[in-house]
Amino acid sequence: MKKEIHIQDIAFHNGVRSAIDKNKRITDVLNFLIEINNDRIKGYFHALIETDDSYLKVLLNSMAFTSQIIISDLSCEVLKYGGKPTESATISCKASRVRMDFKTAPTPKNRKSILTSCQFREDIVQQSYLKVIKNNSDFPLSIMQFIIAQKENLRKDYNCLIMILEFI
Repeated sequence: MKKEIHIQDIAFHNGVRSAIDKNKRITDVLNFLIEINNDRIKGYFHALIETDDSYLKVLLNSMAFTSQIIISDLSCEVLKYGGKPTESATISCKASRVRMDFKTAPTPKNRKSILTSCQFREDIVQQSYLKVIKNNSDFPLSIMQFIIAQKENLRKDYNCLIMILEFI
């Protein structure tokens, strides 16, 4: 017995495929943001090693903690969309970490050089989030709002760095 294929069946299968492709894109983007935040944490832990300044240690720990919370939230969203959360850092962020290591090497205990290097990293984080927001406007509104809210939380840390640097 020959099974007839109906246009509705093809449309349904294409719709399912399209939804799966979109979910994959969403999880890829969310995993990219996890990588960015994983690297941010590593950068702050590296900076913690470079200083004996207790105030700076509290600040750097707080900023790393911001990313830990964000990673937890991102991981939940990745799972919700059928993906597996990553645990790695991005290649570009690994390169920026090398540059940060180089920038802090000459004066490892210098508060201003450590904060300037952290600002450099925060610039990369903000640019990455901005690109994600700009290039994925077709994502569901809830995901876009979620990503924008994270960017704003990270922006608070960035603004704090800028304010401290202005007074050094």
